[in-house]
Amino acid sequence: MFRKSGLVFLFLALASCGEISSDGSVASGPFGRTPLMTAEVQRATHAGVAACADAKTTGAPLLRLTSQGFVPWRGGYRAAIDNPLIFAGNSSVSVEVDRRGACHVKVTPIYPIELQTLQSVTSGALAGRGVGLDVWFVRKGDAYEVVLN
Repeated sequence: MFRKSGLVFLFLALASCGEISSDGSVASGPFGRTPLMTAEVQRATHAGVAACADAKTTGAPLLRLTSQGFVPWRGGYRAAIDNPLIFAGNSSVSVEVDRRGACHVKVTPIYPIELQTLQSVTSGALAGRGVGLDVWFVRKGDAYEVVLN
């Protein structure tokens, strides 16, 4: 159909555009869809990043996440959040510390355009704790992982 891969790339790039509101959150996802990172998902992400910051700076256990709706899951903690915007019915936020001591907060599913919202939630959680950690945002399929070290 297209002779040049550049045209396909341009089409895909335009298709993934959304609008960013003045507070840095995503106003709409691809093709004008509502963002998948609802207020509940943002609250759970904030709680996960804050727990990681506390674990990294004061040695506080991640166990306190259980009082915020997280359950033990695969060596870490996970919150499954009902999300009517998703065909499968829920989003999830998982938190775990790897063998090297890095803390991972994984949010799924999420649109790539919502990375700015994820960055805003992360910086708000870290600023609220008054800590400065090395932070990486890694895309893994339909998920993003916040890695704090």
